[in-house]
Amino acid sequence: MISLEESEQSLTEHEWQTFANSIDYPIPESFKEFYLQHNGGYLEPLFVDGEEYAPLIHGFMPITYGSLTIEQLMIDMQYAWDILQEVCIPFASDAGGNSFLLRIVPQHYGEVVVWLEEEESIIPCRHSFAELLEDLPYY
Repeated sequence: MISLEESEQSLTEHEWQTFANSIDYPIPESFKEFYLQHNGGYLEPLFVDGEEYAPLIHGFMPITYGSLTIEQLMIDMQYAWDILQEVCIPFASDAGGNSFLLRIVPQHYGEVVVWLEEEESIIPCRHSFAELLEDLPYY
């Protein structure tokens, strides 16, 4: 089971529904289940043979609670949606500040991509949020 540090206040079903209703497309069930369990937070460091390695994801952004929420990121990243010509859900970041995005438009539904901030482009990451979670340490 994944363990996150510094998670925000847990979401109620009503708070989740308010968030989901603000999005124009359905949200994958695995994403909902994760956020009802973990409202943001940071992965514990990964140690292999005594050496620390940065996990793929540095931290998950919270919904509703906290200083930098998914809702605020969706507003802040409006320029990215103009470049991509689609709206995504920014839900996590890596140690370098790049954002993990959940694609929700029908032709790419559920795919996870990484928004490379400096290049203003995306690279594929995983076919689904569930696949991304399976690839995280301790999950």
